[in-house]
Parts: sequence; structure tokens; C-alpha cells
Amino acid sequence: MVSQQKKVKFVDLYKINKPFKKKILKDIAEIIDNSDFINGKHVKKFEKAFANINKIKYCQSCANGTDALYVSLKALNVSIGDEVILSAHDWISSSEAVLACGAKPVFIDTKKNSFLIDENKIEESITHKTKAIIIVHIYGQVVDLSKIINIVKKYNIKIIEDCAQAHLANYKKKYVGTIGDIGCFSFFPTKNLGAFGDAGAIITRDFKIYKKIKMICNHGGLKKNQHFIKGINSRMDTIQASILLEKLKLLKKGNKIRRTKAKFYINLFKKIKNVTILEETNIDQDHVYHLFVLLVKNRNELRQHLKKSGIENLVHYPKPIPFIPVNKSLNHKSHNFKNVNKLKKQIISIPFHPNISYFEMKKTASMIFKFYQND
Repeated sequence: MVSQQKKVKFVDLYKINKPFKKKILKDIAEIIDNSDFINGKHVKKFEKAFANINKIKYCQSCANGTDALYVSLKALNVSIGDEVILSAHDWISSSEAVLACGAKPVFIDTKKNSFLIDENKIEESITHKTKAIIIVHIYGQVVDLSKIINIVKKYNIKIIEDCAQAHLANYKKKYVGTIGDIGCFSFFPTKNLGAFGDAGAIITRDFKIYKKIKMICNHGGLKKNQHFIKGINSRMDTIQASILLEKLKLLKKGNKIRRTKAKFYINLFKKIKNVTILEETNIDQDHVYHLFVLLVKNRNELRQHLKKSGIENLVHYPKPIPFIPVNKSLNHKSHNFKNVNKLKKQIISIPFHPNISYFEMKKTASMIFKFYQND
């Protein structure tokens, strides 16, 4: 057994949140005293601050990242009979939101040497039913949007950017979420900007879309007891807003640290056989390293080796989204997803966060090297 002291945590939320503790507790005490738990002043302050830092006009907070996607689709009138294009390599939230609207998810394979959607296969998947495309900037790496933007203009299709793992990543000097029609964010505790529970946000430059998003999040209206359209209850509570408002101040610094430490990892893994780092090197595509993901040989055996050595690790994500049980009825064929099927057998996420020590990073790399040295 490895002692707790010697374990390398996948993500250390205590270390990440400790610097904010004093100010956050003070804010929470104020919220308790004022009893403005829902729609308190911190919510509006956060929405304004998040819009400002992203250099966009409108921000609507919501309960979580999945709701952000669902509400955005509804605001674009996605409904029964429509189709939405998605990457086959993603967390379930995107396809879940599409199905919740009654629409059909249409999945695209990744590129051969990338975790990102193959933009060259998008146009052939468009039909007269295609209403939108959800672009996910997975792991913190930005999708090359130039070709996609030209395609959607040609077919009058809307772009929703899923920025849940890519807060303040940029593409051609613009922040993700501001390039398409709508940007969706999750503030799950482990994200680059994480709350102390679930929370999310939606940004847009279009006032009409913003107004509809706001109404959908608030039972279909802008004021209490006014319900003009079909809506849901999806609100960020005041406590989460106060936490995010404080942590937002150090988001840019945190991303910078992530990039620096990612480079350190990259240099370590260059020396290790059977380990590949997939990154698109286009100068326009940023990476904020929400996760640090490797492609490795004998992945499952390596995972056990790391676990025995006290190094936590995960797989993001174990199965291609087209083939999870809830999407089985869509009858996708495996031969259409050769790249993502190959990736799924090799990917491993290793410990990574702004507060990980260089000692912990060296230990992780050393244990991976040890596993392969006799291969």
C-alpha cells in the first residue's frame, strides 16, 4: 500500500482552492447575512465580469455546463427532426443535450493524429436537417475553426462552442466561446475555473439569442410570474457566483502556469518510448491544458502499474460517444470512426493541475519510463 503522503493526486482541489479560502468564507458569511441565495448581487457581478474578461457583451449564468448546451440549442430552435453535428470524442453532455431537444446527434470522427474533430468530414455530414454544430475544445486545446466557419456560412448553420475545458483559450487572438454564435462553459470544481459545486454560463454577442437564453433559464420569462416560452429552472446560486468571481481574478495566471508545467511534462516524455503526445501545432490554436493526456502502449497495464505506485490516473473518455448505450439506436458503424476507436484504446490522463509540484511530475514520468524500459 502507498501512503497518502506519497500519492500523486490526479487533481488536488485543496491546494487549488486554499489561496481563496479566506475571502470566499467572508463572502459566504455576507450572503448568509443577506439571505440572497438566489439571484443575489454576486450573480450579476460574475456575469458582467465573465463577459468582460471574454471581451463579449452578454453572459447568462446557469446551473451547469450540460444545461448551458441544452439551453443554447433551445435558443437556436433546435427541435424534433433536426440534426446537430458533434465530435465522436467527447463527454456525454453534448449528445445528451441534443437528445433532450428531440434532435439527432450526428457524430464526426477525430483527425488521425488529433483529439479534435476532423473538420474535413463535416461538410459531407450536413443535410437539410442540420441546424447546428457543437465544437468542443477538448482537454483545453482549441479546434482550428477557420474551415468550419466557412462551412457554416455556406449552409447557414449555427456554431455552439463547448468551452467547458477551455476557459480563456484563444484562437487567432479571440477567446473561445466568442468566435461561434454561442459559447458554453462548465464550472465543475475540477475545471480551470471551478466552483464549489455545479455551475455554468453561456456567452453570446447576439442580443436576441441572449434574451431567449435568459428566458429559457428562468422558466420562460424575464420576470417572476411571467412565462412566455417553454423554459426550465437553471440558475447559478449566489454562493457559487461569489466563489467564481473571486477565482476569476487568477484564471489567466492559472492558465499560464498550466502551459509552463505542460512544457515541462512534454520535455520529460520526449525521452520515453511508447508514449505519444498529440497536439496540433498551428500557431493560431491555443492550449490551456485542462487535462494532460497521453497516447500509450499497453494502457490498461500501465494504469495498474501507476496505481500501485500511488499515481492516480483516469481515462477521458473510455468509449466513443456514438457507441454508448443511449446512442445505440442511432446504428453507427465502427468503420466510420477508425481514428477515435484507436485513440480510446491508448489514451490516459495523468496528474496535472496548476499546483502540481515538479517533483510529482518527475515521479509520474519516472514511473511511466520504468514501466516501458524493458519493453
